[in-house]
Amino acid sequence: MSAQVISFPTPERPEPETKEVRIVADCDEGYTRLANTLLEALCRVDITPRQMRVFLAIVRKTYGYQKKSDWVSPEQIAKIIDYEGCESNIRKDISTLKKRLLVVKKGPHIGPNPVITDWLLSVERPKKDGPKQHKNVSISTHESVESDTKTCGEQPPQKKEEKPKENINKPIVGKPDEPSIPEQVISYLNFKAGKRFQFTKNNLGFINARIKEGFTLDDFRGVIDRKVAVWLHDPKMNQYLRPKTLFSSDNFDSYVNAAIVPAGINQIPNGIPTQPAGQQYAPAGHQKPQSNREQVSDALTDIHDTDW
Repeated sequence: MSAQVISFPTPERPEPETKEVRIVADCDEGYTRLANTLLEALCRVDITPRQMRVFLAIVRKTYGYQKKSDWVSPEQIAKIIDYEGCESNIRKDISTLKKRLLVVKKGPHIGPNPVITDWLLSVERPKKDGPKQHKNVSISTHESVESDTKTCGEQPPQKKEEKPKENINKPIVGKPDEPSIPEQVISYLNFKAGKRFQFTKNNLGFINARIKEGFTLDDFRGVIDRKVAVWLHDPKMNQYLRPKTLFSSDNFDSYVNAAIVPAGINQIPNGIPTQPAGQQYAPAGHQKPQSNREQVSDALTDIHDTDW
């Protein structure tokens, strides 16, 4: 007699459930101290999304370790922002941030520029003329827009970037990498008044005309500070916080003098000697009118000195 094997059905085992890993930000695990002024300026700056990620990575590798600057390689930045494209694009982004003065580089070290007034918050976009350009041609922000999915070896040969013609309305001031005085004035106005004025020919023309008349960067900043304090929260006057009104030939000289607040010694611009508070400066060839007492005193002196 042979034994009969009875097979019982095997119960199916449930697959283990995979739990999602939740990451919750907590300052107890570390934080980066960032000035509110820098954070607000970062909200206004006109840069590409990848340039913003590169800038924040530099902030993390410097301010995150209580350093003003440090050696940060493109490989480290690509790892932080989880970038799988060509590292040459990261180098171009760093170069653009340096030209816009958002970051400063000293030797191999790089870090955020804490002087917000030096930042170029916006750039003038070139007008779209002629045939459409290929999507791989570089744009004015010097960022190559080739697809991130391609590797460096698969990218087509790059065309040489055509340098835009220099603006004849832009004076050469200081070092080549240093922004001109008109650009600094526009950036300062945008920062103080929350505007987005571009470096157009008309806006720069008002400033260049006043510079030729002898006004300085401090004069422009003084006018901006004074008018922003008075007009910023005035719904009717806020619209006049613009280059056309502030820097016109009809208004600027009076605005500069209105911005001078006497405190002990009057500081008169453009190299004119300073005078004590309360005394009016008399240009060469003009005599201050005498008071009645001085006229009587001079008359008595003349009578006394006359040879009778």
